[in-house]
Amino acid sequence: MLGAVRTDENGEFGLGIVDGPDAGAVLYLVAQGGEAKTAVGAGSNPATTLMALLRGDAPAQVRSTS
Repeated sequence: MLGAVRTDENGEFGLGIVDGPDAGAVLYLVAQGGEAKTAVGAGSNPATTLMALLRGDAPAQVRSTS
């Protein structure tokens, strides 16, 4: 893991990388949970997860580590 951040009240965040990943590395972002603005007061939904590939070729296989 290169870093972790939380969003602000507008759902925005910033994440900087000081040293770039090694050549050929796959860099991805995972977002979990959060409270939708359309459901204020309902609390965070831990079942909501988004994964986005930011750099590199998609790996041939992905497996869960949990």
